[in-house]
Amino acid sequence: MSYRIEAIRQGITTAYLLAGSGPWVQIDAGYRGDLAKRERRLSRLGVDPAEVGYLILTHHHDDHVGYLAELVRRTPGLRVMMGRETAALVRAGANNTANGGGLVTRRVALLFSLMRRFRPGWDMAFPPYEVRESDIVVADDDWRLPPELGIGARLVRTPGHTSDSVSLLTDEGDLFCGDAAANMLRPAGTRHATVFNEDMEAVYASWRRVLEAGVRRVYPAHGRPFGPEALRRNLDRIRTVDLVPMFRPTNGPMTDESALSAARL
Repeated sequence: MSYRIEAIRQGITTAYLLAGSGPWVQIDAGYRGDLAKRERRLSRLGVDPAEVGYLILTHHHDDHVGYLAELVRRTPGLRVMMGRETAALVRAGANNTANGGGLVTRRVALLFSLMRRFRPGWDMAFPPYEVRESDIVVADDDWRLPPELGIGARLVRTPGHTSDSVSLLTDEGDLFCGDAAANMLRPAGTRHATVFNEDMEAVYASWRRVLEAGVRRVYPAHGRPFGPEALRRNLDRIRTVDLVPMFRPTNGPMTDESALSAARL
């Protein structure tokens, strides 16, 4: 089963488009101001926005959900797929900080502080998204894409960056991982981890899981695609206790039961 892959680069965040024998599938959105970049990319590819029938959210952060509500208003036929914890978190309209988390190195923390100076209005918020009846909320792990899309792939849980993180793994071994891994700021010591993470031990457990599942190519939301050897080489290099704290845990991780209740699904 073959499919086409196209990247939508939106500043620091990359979304992806997949096309098999059915409608296009988009993986993640971008920041609130990135919708115009997405539209320009579709135009260059010759893709009508109405041809994008599905959008998969890998997790709830503002650089992945920011323009989602506006996109759905413009193309109401778009169906959004997400995990049920994500369904609860996108309703809040802001990145979840209750689980705590931190930046992977002090050099990254310094760069992060400089970035925030140049973006004083950045508040990690996004327009809240209300799950619709036409959307697909995935309750179970290893959920496969509808066969009519012509893309053999399944969603797998890959927590660590956030507790709600999922990735799309195709039968050919392509992994669209959101922020479960990354390929940016490597001179600052990121070692293919995303700059912010809630739980590094969970990050590496997720890496082991996808490696055991036979991943052949990793498509991250931050940076260029890379091979699985980078994950193997960097396993267990950073510990949660060594993160530069950004948020202190407050209420603990959201359970499946509380997420389901909050989303009213």
